[in-house]
Amino acid sequence: MLRLLSPGKVFLCYFALSVLCFNYLVNLEFIANPAVNLSRILAPPSLDHWLGTDAIGRDLGGRILKAVLEGTLILWVLSFLATRLGWAMGAFSLTSGFSKSFMKRGLRSFILWLDALPSILLVLIFVLLTGQMDGSSLGFGIFMLFFCKSFCLVDRLYQISENKGYWEAHKALGGTLADRILNYGFKSHWRESLQKQSYQNLQSSLIVECGFSYVGMGMSEPRASLGNILSSHFDDILRGDYWIAFVILTCFLILYHLPAKLADLSDWVLKKDLGAFFRQAFALRKLFSK
Repeated sequence: MLRLLSPGKVFLCYFALSVLCFNYLVNLEFIANPAVNLSRILAPPSLDHWLGTDAIGRDLGGRILKAVLEGTLILWVLSFLATRLGWAMGAFSLTSGFSKSFMKRGLRSFILWLDALPSILLVLIFVLLTGQMDGSSLGFGIFMLFFCKSFCLVDRLYQISENKGYWEAHKALGGTLADRILNYGFKSHWRESLQKQSYQNLQSSLIVECGFSYVGMGMSEPRASLGNILSSHFDDILRGDYWIAFVILTCFLILYHLPAKLADLSDWVLKKDLGAFFRQAFALRKLFSK
């Protein structure tokens, strides 16, 4: 049964599990309302505070979990949706009658021009357009960044594939462009490139969010972010207290590599066919129980 699932569907299952975990964890008291204890400022790890405390005595582990749940996870969902929407709009612009209009050519040229800009600059432009410097404007900037990148990837893959032999043969046999894009593109030759972009976008969203929050242009107190947690302890790091920097950078590296590892896990699950494994295990159990 698991062989019927694609890596993308398995990845959607991961998101569903993440949402369930989010609904449970975000309501825990030490995450939702971390207690301030000025007598425990920058305390080392202990049984009460496994990762220590921050500059105002809050549990550092709770703050990091809050940053992941209310920052990273939400931005990953936005990135995931923006990537799929960009692919869909890229395919639609190629297959619809709109593709031959002047408006389409102008819009396509504009999106391609945006794609040529550095990612940080592109996000900054969209953030400034909102007139605010907070988490919601940063989320909008990241969404638009990956929408443009995904739209342009479909366009580039089409430009590469349109002169291939199998595309020409399909066209000669009366096949439609929509069929070629769907069957020869998304379901076949483009699949690896699209999946790679999907996971890279999740990694890039983490980098962009941490960077903007670190310089005060993204999530700010009381909202938690790996970037603003690190920024608020910059003076402590200069004084030689490297523990918080070590914890934040370790969490960052784990989150950065997590999408690729989930992709590898998806491939492993699909190849191993765990459903058949468990059926065989239950069959052996019944055999030996007789």
